[in-house]
Amino acid sequence: MPAPTNRAQKPAQRRMNNAMPNPAYNPRRAQVNPYAGARQQRPAQGGSAKKSKKQPIPVKKNRRRERDYFFIMRRGVCALMMILSLLWIAVIALNYLAILPEYTSFLIEPDLTPMDERLPVEVLDEEGNPVVDEEGNPVVNEYEDKSTYISFIDPIFGALNKVFGVAMTDENGASKSPFYDGVIEDLVPAETADAENKGEEKPEGEASKIIAEAAGEEDAEEGEVNDGEEGESISKPIEMTDELKAQARAEDTRYSLATMVFEYFPILLAVGAVFALVIFLISLFSLFGRRIYRGFFWLSLIMVIAGVAAFFAGMVAMGNNLGAPYYLEDGVTLVSIIDFTQVTYFLTGAFTGAPETALDPTVSVMPLEMVAGYGLLIVVALPIIMLILSLFTKRKVPYSIFDK
Repeated sequence: MPAPTNRAQKPAQRRMNNAMPNPAYNPRRAQVNPYAGARQQRPAQGGSAKKSKKQPIPVKKNRRRERDYFFIMRRGVCALMMILSLLWIAVIALNYLAILPEYTSFLIEPDLTPMDERLPVEVLDEEGNPVVDEEGNPVVNEYEDKSTYISFIDPIFGALNKVFGVAMTDENGASKSPFYDGVIEDLVPAETADAENKGEEKPEGEASKIIAEAAGEEDAEEGEVNDGEEGESISKPIEMTDELKAQARAEDTRYSLATMVFEYFPILLAVGAVFALVIFLISLFSLFGRRIYRGFFWLSLIMVIAGVAAFFAGMVAMGNNLGAPYYLEDGVTLVSIIDFTQVTYFLTGAFTGAPETALDPTVSVMPLEMVAGYGLLIVVALPIIMLILSLFTKRKVPYSIFDK
């Protein structure tokens, strides 16, 4: 007897009940999210759907490689840099204050009176009679050194007047830079001579002919050469006329450079003093705190340039004092205003002092009448030391030290 059927059952449900089951049917795959389409078709917020903007393609940036070390300041080196820069500034300041000129001057015109001639001098009264003390002994004064010390402030004041037009005079109206003004006055005429001779080709041997005419001879003969005390050959300069001097200046390839260096070196010196002050300050700050300071190398390099310029300016002043450029007796050899053969004597002249006895200029090498002062040696040497030390102001420390 068939099972009773529910007449109220819908025809579709009856067909499902009577259908055979499908073995390939998987109800999990057949599940569909009824809200998937609704989510995709949901309008944008704020009313009507807006046109979506095109999103830019993200660019992958190269990340900076992380270092496995960091820097710290070497306080010992920074302290030494601070002391050296302070000493460099002190040389300029002491020149301005006129303190210890024998140890801080730019150039020295040493007293070359032989030591055996430096005798005590009796003190005379108004009538010319010797003054005696209580015991009846004549009063004598020890020999007073007559060396002249040229300050760094003289060329600095001179450059302010010549380059920037700042009047540098004292209460009486006299110039505060007599040395600088005198050297410039000797050097500047060369610029006029060069301008007059510019483009004129001098025939070969012209200088020798001028020398011969000045000596009253048709041809210049080779000068006599004497042997010095140390076996060095000594050649004397010819007496220079104005025409011969102009010719020597025109042929000296270093003359125009020498003029420019001497004229502008005080400006470099003042800039070097400012940079020395900056090095002093950052060296002082490096001793405290953990901040890393840079720029020691470039600041020291500017100071080196200022010191080298001062050295060449001193060589120019020394050559001008000797009357260079000039020709020797052979009529061919030209001694430049920057004579590198005199560098050793120029740098060590302050240490040698006066000779023991009088020298014969015909057989002996005479000492220079203008040499580098101790201040110039300090200004040249200290920046070189500071430049070397600037390479060691920082130390590299690896982060691995914190792993211990």
